[in-house]
Amino acid sequence: MGHFAKVIDGIVEAVIVAEQSDIDSLRHGDPSLWVQTSYNTKGGVHYNPETQQPDGGIALRYNYAMVGGIYDKDADAFYIPKPSIYHELDTNEYVWKNTIPKPAVPPGGMDYWCFDYDNGTWDYAEPGIEP
Repeated sequence: MGHFAKVIDGIVEAVIVAEQSDIDSLRHGDPSLWVQTSYNTKGGVHYNPETQQPDGGIALRYNYAMVGGIYDKDADAFYIPKPSIYHELDTNEYVWKNTIPKPAVPPGGMDYWCFDYDNGTWDYAEPGIEP
């Protein structure tokens, strides 16, 4: 069994689990609309599903497809739509990177930085403490 994304005009319309032979023998529809995707692939790296550690497996099409996501046929890559104007697509991994660097964690503190998409700023907000 494998995961397949139905892609129409570069947009993922559906993701299903099926045998390759089922995709090849579609009676109602065009089998070329279906593109295989790897459930354990993110950012061009294949991960072991049990340990969540890179395992050296085949990183198929950079990322697992998601409904509403993008499939770039020329790059043979799946990725999510642009999250905000503050993101740029890293075409080495096909993931969006924030263009505003995240500040350092305060000495002795925890990483409670949250990005404010309305203002384009990073806010430090510890859980349970009002800013």
